Amino acid sequence: MIVTEPTATAVVRVHRTETATPAAPGAPLVLGVDGELDERTAAAFTARLAVLAGVGDGPDVLLDLGRLYRLDEAGLGAIAKAAATLARTGRRLVLASVRPRVREFLALAGAEALVPVFPTPEEAARQFRLAG
Repeated sequence: MIVTEPTATAVVRVHRTETATPAAPGAPLVLGVDGELDERTAAAFTARLAVLAGVGDGPDVLLDLGRLYRLDEAGLGAIAKAAATLARTGRRLVLASVRPRVREFLALAGAEALVPVFPTPEEAARQFRLAG
């Protein structure tokens, strides 16, 4: 299964985002994911995420998917792999601002049971602070 939006691009971009509030101690690292996350871009996503999130100790990671327009099984696998990699070092991965069609795909695949999804990055960050 593949979900795509009409404005999709053939690349994926993983980048630091500016949040509405300053990062508090224990706040997650917020990264935006733009474009398409599929079999063509999954390796680039994984590599860029590793560079930005680092390995070993570090903050939990929040992926803002508000500008992710395409996701397929390979992209979902890359997200699951990232969650597992972070979990091995005691870190968490969560998703926020997921577009409706992408969210539907995540739900159908059962991914929301493995990686929490929040309506906004601010809500996800608030939940991190409560759980941390």
